[in-house]
Amino acid sequence: MKFEIDWVDRADRRKHSLTLDYASYRVSNRVLLKHEDIVKAAKTFDTTTGIYFLIREDKVVYVGQSVNIFARVQSHKTSDRKKFDRWAFVQCESHQLDALESLYIMALEPEDNGKNTNKKFAMPLTLDRILLSISKDPDASIPESQKQSWERIKLRREKQAQIDMELRRGSYGT
Repeated sequence: MKFEIDWVDRADRRKHSLTLDYASYRVSNRVLLKHEDIVKAAKTFDTTTGIYFLIREDKVVYVGQSVNIFARVQSHKTSDRKKFDRWAFVQCESHQLDALESLYIMALEPEDNGKNTNKKFAMPLTLDRILLSISKDPDASIPESQKQSWERIKLRREKQAQIDMELRRGSYGT
């Protein structure tokens, strides 16, 4: 008798599961994930430290830093002070936040980042201060595996600068 109840119960659950999968497929073109697949793919709830970018109409309009990016971006979304339709982030260590945020602000010049009294973007560190902090040992924080890639990048940039100079002079390819 117990075997029959288990079999009927499993058959009912399978039928119910097929109905739910069918409905899910009609809604999203996907079947529902199985419980064990959800659990296997689960991530721990941790804070992510890094630099985040608020994007409006395919343009980075704000660069910020946080030790809890997801909470910070959510606070921007609910405050309505920053208008954006998408966001991205780069993970980093907390001791790198000020330097990386400053470098991204200098590189991207996002319109929603504030400016100081000199009409320059407000940022935690100046380029001079960042360069001074790394000038003691410029390769100290670059892993050995990335040093070769960095050298190739520097060579490409130097070659591109040379080509740009020749183009300005009108002597490229002659």
